[in-house]
Amino acid sequence: MERITPKQVEDWRRKRVSYLERMILGNLSKLQFILQTLRKFAREQDLKPSETVYKSWGKGSKQQLRFSKSGSPYVEKLYATHYVKK
Repeated sequence: MERITPKQVEDWRRKRVSYLERMILGNLSKLQFILQTLRKFAREQDLKPSETVYKSWGKGSKQQLRFSKSGSPYVEKLYATHYVKK
């Protein structure tokens, strides 16, 4: 959807930014709507949700990365869920 570049994702993965939403272009409310719509579509298509844990890259201990400024478990789960065939 061209809301973020691979370089920005790498910066997030290397802990150069504290949460991914900080890098995303556009309205975050619209993005939340898109994520919720994707979740609904996946259910309608009988896809299985698969939550992925994103850990930091680089030296030192690997930390779980945050997607959102709020850190809300619901929002974090929306970002971290992939949908796969059953």
